[in-house]
Amino acid sequence: MRYNPSLSISPSQLDTMDCRLRWYWQYQLGYRALHVNQSLSLGTGVHLGLEAYYGHKADPVQAFLIWADRQIAEINPTWRDDILTLQKVRELGEAMLTGYVKHYAGRDAFDVIATEHTIMRPIPDPRTGEPSPYHLTVRLDGVIRDHKTERLMSLEHKTYGRFDDSNFTRDHQFT
Repeated sequence: MRYNPSLSISPSQLDTMDCRLRWYWQYQLGYRALHVNQSLSLGTGVHLGLEAYYGHKADPVQAFLIWADRQIAEINPTWRDDILTLQKVRELGEAMLTGYVKHYAGRDAFDVIATEHTIMRPIPDPRTGEPSPYHLTVRLDGVIRDHKTERLMSLEHKTYGRFDDSNFTRDHQFT
């Protein structure tokens, strides 16, 4: 069976399905919010930094700061609120990644196999259980091999304003 991207859905798309019109506008027509979303920007930048750290053995803080400065520079100066939002994101992301490296450097008990790796699986037809033409497409933050068990695992990073472990059962992005 040939892959058809219009028959594929991601966990991010599932999260917008509480409003079918929002899903249609965003994923079918390509519309995006006009203003900066602090949480999404922080997550995007931190993931970029962690990909530099695990995937390229580079300084994640530096990669993040380059990204943040570029984001800030691209905003029209009349959108002052968005610039201030991204400056907060820059400050928070720098602190988070600095703390991450300080805490985890040299302590990883795993080998990184891949970062930001996309996988796709067919979604079974609920009536027959047979493969349907539809696919679930996910992007894994990292694929690792545990030193102790030799098992392959998914490494997932989340940035939370306030941690609530019930997010694990509600978040479609968790593998």
